[in-house]
Amino acid sequence: MSPERRSPEGSLPLSETRAAELVESPSAMDDAVRFHDAVTEWLDLSRELEQETRQPKTETSEEKPGRIWGLERREPKQAVPKATLQDKINAISVGQVGDLLPRATAEKSKVRDERILTLEARLAELDREIARYKDRPDLRPEVRAEFKKERRFQQVGRELDNLETYEDELDRREFELLKTRKGKLGSTDRTILQNSAALHETIQNRVTALETGPETALAARLHELARYRDGLVRDRFAETPSRKKYLEMIRRLWEEGKNVFLTGATGTGKTELFIYLAKKLYGQPPEIIRGSERTGAPEIFGKTLLRATPEGGTETYFQPGRYTAAIDAGRPLIFDEFNLLEPKTRFELKELYNRKPGDTVTVQEDTGKPHTIQEGFGFGATANIKSEKHKERFELDPAESRVFEMRRVPYVPKEELYDLVLSKLGDKRGGVRLHIRDAHLTLQHLAEAAEMIQGARI
Repeated sequence: MSPERRSPEGSLPLSETRAAELVESPSAMDDAVRFHDAVTEWLDLSRELEQETRQPKTETSEEKPGRIWGLERREPKQAVPKATLQDKINAISVGQVGDLLPRATAEKSKVRDERILTLEARLAELDREIARYKDRPDLRPEVRAEFKKERRFQQVGRELDNLETYEDELDRREFELLKTRKGKLGSTDRTILQNSAALHETIQNRVTALETGPETALAARLHELARYRDGLVRDRFAETPSRKKYLEMIRRLWEEGKNVFLTGATGTGKTELFIYLAKKLYGQPPEIIRGSERTGAPEIFGKTLLRATPEGGTETYFQPGRYTAAIDAGRPLIFDEFNLLEPKTRFELKELYNRKPGDTVTVQEDTGKPHTIQEGFGFGATANIKSEKHKERFELDPAESRVFEMRRVPYVPKEELYDLVLSKLGDKRGGVRLHIRDAHLTLQHLAEAAEMIQGARI
């Protein structure tokens, strides 16, 4: 009869099953370590991929007349298979909006593209490795729970990103349609706009469901703060609810072919509104003229310069100013601090305010050459109105006020300011190294104090 197997401590007898578990424990420990390492690497790489894919690609190609709006517009991304309106509504409603987004065509190899492909390939390997342990719920349960939570958070964040991307695409299509049709809408145009409105409503319903659902609300909130943080870093602008309202207002006015004039206290983000909207609608920033008493025709219209030739001689060439570049490319032109311009300079611009795409402008600085205003051109301006606080500003001429749609931009409300501060304090994992009391009370009091100070300055 074989001797009885004893426990390592030599106290109690062990069953055959328990004895086998002890024999296999080194392997089990190895599995636990491998599972832990795979999940940890997956979490780090997935966050890195998320940050990488959120960065917009830089526009590097040369400008061409009508490049954005005309026949020479950039080639669109490869279209997804045709889907009916109901197909699109169904896809959005069940969280499959990603299926509606265009698939990028092959591009030249770039370091950033290569990094994304490498990250995606490694994450796929880790997914397969982690899947090997799906039938081992006892294996590092705390790591498994963290992995499951993080994956769910990323799924929610990815869907919200896709919803925003698809809604931005709808906005661009509406903007181009309304701006190019110039109010002459046919039945086909109205159908497109009605379908777009239905999709906008479905998107908003889905966003609301994610923001209020018991299993997705926290993930949606963390994604909102991360989006604010990324926007402030990338564009110096966060699309909060109040800023979104002003973006929509400017877009509607530009669609109608109107010139937009934003006023408001220093620091309300007037110029950033124009820059951010132009990037969303045109894919690139607007032309900007910084107003000062020294700003004149060379900065606005252009100037003739000399350059060397390959033969060793010299030749003259025209360097377009911001206005000329904007009308040639079909891009918005923004006058920042418009009423810091000399009245004489502003008077020279008066006849140009009502020029529309298709009209020609004679640029004297370019030897009197006519330039055709390309489709997509728009006009915007910002200013602090002359007052006791801004005595150096010039008064606006009544004729100038009539050609602009004047809108006042206030400071960000305290509730949004609280969110912006919170987002700046967050790390890439969504955590905030702040005591709960400070997060709830100190930051709240800071936002309230800032609103009071801002109100006193106006």
